[in-house]
Amino acid sequence: MKKTLVLLANLFLAGACSLQDSEMPEDVVPLADGQLIRTETVATLSSYGVRHPLGLLKSGDVVLISDMMNTDNIVSIHLADKQKEGLFPKVATRGGRVSVLNCLAPDGQGGWTAFDFQTGTIKGVASPQTRSGGESSVQLPSDQNPLWAVQVGDKVLSTGLYTQGRYQLFSPASGDMDYGVAYPTHPVYPEIEERTKAVLFASNVLRARPDGGAFVCADMYSGVIDICQINGREINLVNRLVYHHPRVNIRERKNFPQVTYTKDNRFGFTDVCVTDDRIYALYSGKTHHTERNNFQDCHTLIEIAWDGTVRATYPIDVALTQIAFDEQEKKLYGIAKTPEAKLVRLNLPI
Repeated sequence: MKKTLVLLANLFLAGACSLQDSEMPEDVVPLADGQLIRTETVATLSSYGVRHPLGLLKSGDVVLISDMMNTDNIVSIHLADKQKEGLFPKVATRGGRVSVLNCLAPDGQGGWTAFDFQTGTIKGVASPQTRSGGESSVQLPSDQNPLWAVQVGDKVLSTGLYTQGRYQLFSPASGDMDYGVAYPTHPVYPEIEERTKAVLFASNVLRARPDGGAFVCADMYSGVIDICQINGREINLVNRLVYHHPRVNIRERKNFPQVTYTKDNRFGFTDVCVTDDRIYALYSGKTHHTERNNFQDCHTLIEIAWDGTVRATYPIDVALTQIAFDEQEKKLYGIAKTPEAKLVRLNLPI
């Protein structure tokens, strides 16, 4: 499943196939109030051997794509000469598992990072143009169960199966771990434990503002978005947008909670990208019941300011699965299904 944590994929897939329903308040679906966004094709990704794109970054002529079905975790494409390079091969770990990198994200300093949640390691590359600038690696505290991680200045921000708070801020130099922000509450299950909430909201998209002073977290299996600030070692919630809560059945057990999503659960956000003053979130709103093979595809783009104000909600002319902002061109790009995967440019209405 696209953009779904491998660790929890079986759990969520089982939930998507459940026939049970939860009694829930009426869903609120983001309504498009902006002009239609038209896209133009830049490249067909299958010609570069990209089979199952999971993440997207773009910087001028260079496109970086994480691919679940490739022998390399990251594919680097140079559009000018149509050349490609494989980065971070999927080698077996000491535990016999294949390394899988997710959460492909800019680091705010001109480079990029990707996260191996199986080992709890965030890997960084100094430049999108080449690997000659050197690689870096930070090991997060593995006993804390980190699942998604991005670089924020000299610290690493992550989500995971945390009971101390929804977000962890890790300082590699000192080893300090700070937590902040309560998990969203669920109207049907208001008394569930913190570890159950951590599982319920474990699948998300995390992006940091380029200056590292703020970040956004968009949930995949609900309509919840958190916009937060980072002040030193403190994490503060600026605004939480709740379009709809997950339709889910929960059983709390001693060993591990059972979280089962219903077929009528609305999928939320597949990807998010950010700029100095904007957040752009791809929203689905589809259910497994009505769109079994396409419920993670998005025809809606939500533009949000860093104070949490929704500035516009746009319809898109094609289904998108990933999105990225090119800082050099000041343009939005995405991966579209038409039905094969293509890199497209989004022409935002002025």
